[in-house]
Amino acid sequence: MLVYIICVSCLISFLHFCIGSPKGDQFSTGRIFSFWGRFVTERWLVIEEKLNMKIEKELKVIQEREIIILNQKLRNHQNNSEKIIEEFNKKILTERKRLESNKGINLYSALGSCYICFGTWISILSWINLIIIENLDLYWLFLGIPTSVILSKYVKIEKPTY
Repeated sequence: MLVYIICVSCLISFLHFCIGSPKGDQFSTGRIFSFWGRFVTERWLVIEEKLNMKIEKELKVIQEREIIILNQKLRNHQNNSEKIIEEFNKKILTERKRLESNKGINLYSALGSCYICFGTWISILSWINLIIIENLDLYWLFLGIPTSVILSKYVKIEKPTY
């Protein structure tokens, strides 16, 4: 079983290397499937931009509402203006963090942009095939998938230099 885990880990690393090792907005060219890495990177950036624009729109609405409240507080309590402005800034920062944590899912991460997501899908497919072909017990699915993905982070494949 250890051999299967190592083989699936190497497969994950090899496939990620072949597609150009996309990571966020970066990918490597000149690899056999680097066109896929370029595709995933371009689509990932478009979705990220849309998600960020959505966050900025929502934050702008919240800021406008809070500015009205801030102006009312400043008119009523001119003595504590620094404290009121500090509370306003904290509230806006908290809202930004809340919106960013509920940002949404970028499905292109699973297609290669996120190494763990990509590795998980490859591992699931590989272990399902191994269980069917080798007639393994089903618990190997739950043991093999996370172990392969974690181990694949330590398998480094680099482009050879001549």
